[in-house]
Amino acid sequence: MWLICNIPAGFTLRYGTDGELDLMSNQGDTVATVDAPWAVDATGQHLPTYYELIPASSTIRQHVDMKGATYPIAVDPSWWWWTKNVISCSVGLGSLLASGGAALASRIPQVVSAINKLAKTKAIAVLVKKVGGAKKAAYALVKNVAARVRNLVSEKLRGKIPSVKLTNEEKAFINRVWNNIDLFGLAGLTGCKNIYNR
Repeated sequence: MWLICNIPAGFTLRYGTDGELDLMSNQGDTVATVDAPWAVDATGQHLPTYYELIPASSTIRQHVDMKGATYPIAVDPSWWWWTKNVISCSVGLGSLLASGGAALASRIPQVVSAINKLAKTKAIAVLVKKVGGAKKAAYALVKNVAARVRNLVSEKLRGKIPSVKLTNEEKAFINRVWNNIDLFGLAGLTGCKNIYNR
């Protein structure tokens, strides 16, 4: 039995020392690690399993030796979720970092539009006014995304994302609207959102 996961362009995988895989950026930075695989049969017996990298197709294949196993077999179910989201997040972060944050800043008009729709509610309109208007509120939300993303990346990459400070008014606004605007999605960072919210 084997399972497959594809690796996006611009990233490579290398084997770690204990069977794990490291996702590497073009700059040679480790941006994520996929834990060593595991598989267990219905009796709790651990089955031999390993990853195979297939460079020509940018594919990870997990092999499981099922000889003598009792069905059903559990293959690390979180592996697929984590791999999909870590790769998605890494790709989004890669383009964000490569653009110097311009990719995130380019989303401001969409965020302003979303804020204007929310500001039809009087309580949100008051918060937007306290921040200094829809555009400043949009920048506050984008700064908040940058701060959250900064916490997701390795220390080596963290320095490439500016540290941000939010005013009390910005924090109050963000706390009120955060769940109403999909900023991670607008920023192309859906995988990061899934990881952050887990």
